[in-house]
Amino acid sequence: MQVIYRCDCTGEEYVTRGLWLKASLPACGYCQPKGLECRPVHHGYYRRLTPARTLVKRYLCTRTGRTISLLPECLASHWQGSVDAIERASAELDRKACGEVAREVAAEERFEKCGRPRESARNWVSGCAVAVAVFLLGMRTLFPDEYGSLRTVSDFRQHLGTQRALVALRRKAGDQLQGLGTPIGLRRRPINAVRGREAGNHTPQGGGGPPCPGTVGTEA
Repeated sequence: MQVIYRCDCTGEEYVTRGLWLKASLPACGYCQPKGLECRPVHHGYYRRLTPARTLVKRYLCTRTGRTISLLPECLASHWQGSVDAIERASAELDRKACGEVAREVAAEERFEKCGRPRESARNWVSGCAVAVAVFLLGMRTLFPDEYGSLRTVSDFRQHLGTQRALVALRRKAGDQLQGLGTPIGLRRRPINAVRGREAGNHTPQGGGGPPCPGTVGTEA
């Protein structure tokens, strides 16, 4: 299970400030809904490939033996990169008159910045467009009075008065985020259903703990 760790930062700031060290789990997501007492114990960290040197704190539910990850709100769920990057790609598609041209432009920009193969970049951008559209549909369904007339990321940005609309919507969804699909929501999709083979974005890191904040920036 993943729960959102509210940390008010970008992915890069999360790494440079070593904010996984401050993450804590207020309640067990497996036991609390059933009215059971449970004290989850710290269960190490797992590493994400992007941003580099990112660690995510995990807890273990001692009743069920299942883990709970504290995913920082700025990072996508089971998907490479950040929520902000996904939003920027989607907003770029909104801005362009022709969707196919927008995909090409956004893919080229990602290729230049990240050095990823062009086809991979195009697939990533297309995946962003589909995933964001599904997430925004979910938010309109959950909050029809507030968001029913909104359609695109640009619409939500204007309505919410922020360039980080997806992060704001994650907060708005609260516990209902568990029922919305990744990469913005937390309900896992089958591999390759929308996002391609992004499952390799996580590398388990058990027991040992993260490097101290002073060495985070120099870790290989």
